[in-house]
Amino acid sequence: MKYVSSSSEIDEVSLVGGKGHNLQKLVSWKANVPDFFVITTDTFETFRTTKSIPSQVSEQVLILLSKSSPIVLRSSMIGEDQVEASFAGMFDTILDVTENNWESSLLRIYESLHSSRVKEYLALKKLTLDLKMAVVAQIQINVEKSGVLFTRSPVFPTSAVAIDAGWGMGEGVVSGTTDVDHCLMTRNGDIIKDIPRNKEAVLSLNEKKELLHQGLKLERKSFEPSDIEWGYSKQKLYIFQIRPITHKFPSLHFFVDTNLSESYPGNVSPLTSEFVRRTYENVFIESAQLMGASRNQ
Repeated sequence: MKYVSSSSEIDEVSLVGGKGHNLQKLVSWKANVPDFFVITTDTFETFRTTKSIPSQVSEQVLILLSKSSPIVLRSSMIGEDQVEASFAGMFDTILDVTENNWESSLLRIYESLHSSRVKEYLALKKLTLDLKMAVVAQIQINVEKSGVLFTRSPVFPTSAVAIDAGWGMGEGVVSGTTDVDHCLMTRNGDIIKDIPRNKEAVLSLNEKKELLHQGLKLERKSFEPSDIEWGYSKQKLYIFQIRPITHKFPSLHFFVDTNLSESYPGNVSPLTSEFVRRTYENVFIESAQLMGASRNQ
């Protein structure tokens, strides 16, 4: 039996669950992930049989707490975060876990397997599963800003990258209970749409570009459109989770799908788009100069 799995390993999903497995892959891809380990499904099975938590788990929790307190416990069920069934929001994430309440917090996550909303979700998806739970124990980073990045926008234009950003910890952003700024960017880094929802903009342009770069890098590693949870603490970007987007997208053949007048209709490459944009810019500037305007005007 293997009761704990470190962040430097990449164990089977059957042992560490979807979230734990993805976090271990993020570490192997050199993403900046807060220190963690996974309480495996073997621990869950042992608890289900004996109603006790193995001593190895207690030891690892106390070691993690000695590095930073509090920590966070995140559910990592077998089969979650899949395209067919994401189980999004079905299981608990518990913040501010300390030496005094870590065991009760772990049991609370185990108990969430049997909630009415999980039973209703299984019935809706017509799934009959023997649910098994792993749990991620992770250092809690108290971020100033956080959010979600979709490497393919769920709405048109689906070639764009979508970033939702809010102030504070990420749970409110993910659950939709916090006001978020919404930004759509091309995969080349140009802003298509910027919709503020906060009095002060959450992200700077440099942070948006950093998120875009990191998101596309992780998408290339995972080979599929990805939903990425992130946060900034003291101007440092942390990645908290990655999962496939539970939505079917058309193949991405072009970066630019706009009609650049009757001269260049339909889809064009980024190089053609930039060339045509600069050509038309010069045409309009020269026309204005012929009518008496200065170049600065």
